[in-house]
Amino acid sequence: MDNCDLEKLSCSGGKLEPPFKPDITSYKVTIESKVSKVTLDFLTSDCGASYKILFGDGSKTIQLNDGLNAVAIEVVSEDGTSKNYGIEITKLSANSAKLCDLAIEGNFKLHPEFSASVYEYSSSVPVDYTMVVIQPKLPDKNMQVTVDGEDSSKALLLNVGDTVVAIKVSSADGTNSQVYSITISREHIPVAVTFCNVKDQIKYECPISLTAFYRPVSISQSDPKHVFSAPYIDMLTRRSKVDPLSETPLGEGWKVPELDLDKEMSVACDIM
Repeated sequence: MDNCDLEKLSCSGGKLEPPFKPDITSYKVTIESKVSKVTLDFLTSDCGASYKILFGDGSKTIQLNDGLNAVAIEVVSEDGTSKNYGIEITKLSANSAKLCDLAIEGNFKLHPEFSASVYEYSSSVPVDYTMVVIQPKLPDKNMQVTVDGEDSSKALLLNVGDTVVAIKVSSADGTNSQVYSITISREHIPVAVTFCNVKDQIKYECPISLTAFYRPVSISQSDPKHVFSAPYIDMLTRRSKVDPLSETPLGEGWKVPELDLDKEMSVACDIM
């Protein structure tokens, strides 16, 4: 017989990803920090096949180290055909303070896409959304998370314009913390404007959209000052953090709201 498949495979303390199928040979599972060992439960499809666990002392009970534990199960059929099933068992560190996912209820997109090691995000919601619920996901139930200092299940009141939300994550052992932030913008309905003075039309024109500035922002320390409409510069910098005019890399706190310019434009323009 040449059947060297497993009929079933599971790991205590966590769920295999992807779910087990005999023809899939690579799996991952994440285990909480307080768990020191797990037990593999598996069965060969052919009762005549043999197996060997290639990890530690070769038993089904796996003593875990912090981080990655690469376990292999070698199945050998009666005729000598073999197949290896690999399981990457990741034991979370008790001092880790990272999320495994972050979202806004309603499927509003984060920019950039979530990554555990990226801590600053932006998103936008329609102007009629006055409240949102932030959905941080912890990899370890022994960790703690707050949103603006409150329980993460509470809805947040949004400002008109931008609201900066702080998500604080505390490690399972309480020794470390990390803050993620999301700047949420309530989208305004753009108003078409014209200027009586041609010089004003040129002065207040966004160099990207070639239309009047909308929620103008400037690039910090640019000289001369580079000013853009916020939605357009946000779109351009989602993938490449550079000034589109000078191609200079953007540092921390690069975006400066031009509130006085917004007021100046309101005086100079004719609203359509």
